Amino acid sequence: MTAAAAAAAAPERDGGGVVQEGLARLRTEGTFYNKKSVLQRDLTVLALRTWLHQRPAPAVVLDAMAGSGVRALRYLLEVPQVGTAVANDSSQLALAAIGTNALLSGLRPAGAQRYTASDG
Repeated sequence: MTAAAAAAAAPERDGGGVVQEGLARLRTEGTFYNKKSVLQRDLTVLALRTWLHQRPAPAVVLDAMAGSGVRALRYLLEVPQVGTAVANDSSQLALAAIGTNALLSGLRPAGAQRYTASDG
């Protein structure tokens, strides 16, 4: 991969510590977020969108060991056929970050919309 291609695939970070990846906006301090996996997440969004296009909606997806919740948020925001996303992590800090990141991404609080954050 060239340096230009790597820069294009990298998530954008604003001056306030918020990362923009796909349509999701998130803070990553204190939670797991692997910026090297952006391309893999881009591809899974495309694959899920394509696969669900041939199936009845709405789908329920799980982001196990969610960390920052970026995968669940991107599925909700970028795959119209996803009805509910469950972001699961055993860390209470991660669960709080998922809620914050959902709000930053324009979603309503858990339970009021299509995502759930749980620790079990």
